[in-house]
Amino acid sequence: ECPNSPVVLYSRDIGTEKSFQRLKEDEPVFIASDITAIRENLDSIIVIQSKSSRSILFVDDEPNILNAYVRMFRKSPWEIHTAETGEKALELLQEKNIDLVVTDMKMPQFNGVELESRIREKFAEMPIVVCSAYPGLKDDQSLEFNGIAGFIEKPVDAEVLKTRISELLE
Repeated sequence: ECPNSPVVLYSRDIGTEKSFQRLKEDEPVFIASDITAIRENLDSIIVIQSKSSRSILFVDDEPNILNAYVRMFRKSPWEIHTAETGEKALELLQEKNIDLVVTDMKMPQFNGVELESRIREKFAEMPIVVCSAYPGLKDDQSLEFNGIAGFIEKPVDAEVLKTRISELLE
């Protein structure tokens, strides 16, 4: 089941202005009335498929915040995973093909800085975005040392987070 997989609807009898067009900007559905046009646009279809196969892991000890992230990204082209602990996050990183991590800093057991350093041990190039209610953390030297790709203050602005994730996954 791949809800974000590209779909091309083909019929020579479709009366459209263009021989190939996307139905909606935020959905990977195309309509075509010409096989040549499909061949010519195959690269853009493949790019959409590669974007849709990306995975993001959200880590936060608050279930309500994780649920908010899931709702926020339910229509995104990315596969969303969540973890309430650093341990669970590390397990998911071993089991799944994760492309980016978004984590809170203040968590029980071990905090976001420790999670980041453990991620770096096995996934040195993994982009990590920190979302925290503590704005002073933005200037924390340990974040820079651990190669954090972004800091977003809570409450998280959905558009800011989506834009940052898009930039990092491109």
